[in-house]
Amino acid sequence: MPDTADPCDTRTVALSSRILGCQFIVSCQNIPPCVDLGESLLAAIEALLATGATERVIAHEPTFKIDISASEFAERPFGFKVLEQDGRPQLSIRCATFHPHQLTLDEQRTLKQKMFEATAQILAHVYYWGEDSDQRLAALFDEGHALERSIDFTTSFVTIGNILGYEPRTVFSAWSTPSNVEYALTREEEWDAASRRARSDPTARDKAASSYGEGEPPEELRDPERIVHSNMHTISLIRTPLWERAGWSGTMFLHIPGENLPPILAPIFKDAEAARQILEGLRADLGEIDEKDRLRVSIIRGIDRLNPYAYRVVIGSNLPPETARDPGSYWVMVLRSNTMTPTSGVNLSRFLDSYRSAGSYMLAAAAWPKGQGAPMPASDARILKRELNIREAWQISRHDPDAMGIRDDDDPIIPTGEDRAPVLGLLEWMRARPHS
Repeated sequence: MPDTADPCDTRTVALSSRILGCQFIVSCQNIPPCVDLGESLLAAIEALLATGATERVIAHEPTFKIDISASEFAERPFGFKVLEQDGRPQLSIRCATFHPHQLTLDEQRTLKQKMFEATAQILAHVYYWGEDSDQRLAALFDEGHALERSIDFTTSFVTIGNILGYEPRTVFSAWSTPSNVEYALTREEEWDAASRRARSDPTARDKAASSYGEGEPPEELRDPERIVHSNMHTISLIRTPLWERAGWSGTMFLHIPGENLPPILAPIFKDAEAARQILEGLRADLGEIDEKDRLRVSIIRGIDRLNPYAYRVVIGSNLPPETARDPGSYWVMVLRSNTMTPTSGVNLSRFLDSYRSAGSYMLAAAAWPKGQGAPMPASDARILKRELNIREAWQISRHDPDAMGIRDDDDPIIPTGEDRAPVLGLLEWMRARPHS
């Protein structure tokens, strides 16, 4: 249920739904058929992905925006485009004028075909279906006709008209008459104010601190049938389209010897413009200083027994504080990593010494388009960070937040005598799991 009642008397109507961790936000012009289309699209995706958790489908985008408005020049029944705004995909829909509850059979078929195409684009830009995605999608769409069935049984067109009439009163003002009596509000705060204060209590994190378990999670957490969509969250500071274009190919360190200044850690990208947008997007999310340590940067050393200087840089997100206050929730983290294989540990050691001395570092971005010459700054922007997780691979366990920085083909350096190194259990678990 929504947090508050919406009289739907504004020029635009906002619809929202959390589906497998992605928060869909639909902004509709408050006229038919725009609202009807927004409701129908959300319902189709909800129906299609109702069992997505059991299929191990995950959302790699934390939010997805859909804008729906009417246009005299739109194709019938509507046209759409997938756009990219600040590195996030979104859908722009322009509707032609038609009556949503008085459609011929041919018009209904055309409308459903368009909805099929729009929904397929949404699924492609928001969700990850596993390494065997081609086979799984073919089985779902071609053989199972899942998308057609989800649209057939969830569309608002005609169906609502059959129940509420062809001119349904869907705004509050349509029910108001001059004889209505207005009752003055007597309470002084929201009816659920106490619950809201409890949820926003800054000390709640200290009262229920997070801890990492060992072994298999409890059965109730491993049963996908028990997962409620509203309890699933995708946390990502990674703008996937930008990172795909940028091509992270290395990591550069800069410091000034003898000066107690924060050193610079700069991922090196192949595409300078995408690199610039990545850093500026992070600046927009975090500010000039990542005060709350929302961005997680880890350097994992000892990942290759044959090359003791090899390390991996991992960039992702820290879990937000509310995870400690909501133990029944599920969180999907999106990250990127880059493996470095130097023949010496001098550069990394100098950077770490400078970081420890200054107590902070600057995150930047560099570009090296053709791999020739020296990498150059992709932007003048910087982000000051204090947290840097410097880890030894052998100490990372299955439930460690940096476990995502270990790969199943790693051969980590394990000190003599550490026969039960935590990473062994992690690797065993990873290699036993099906890649899908």
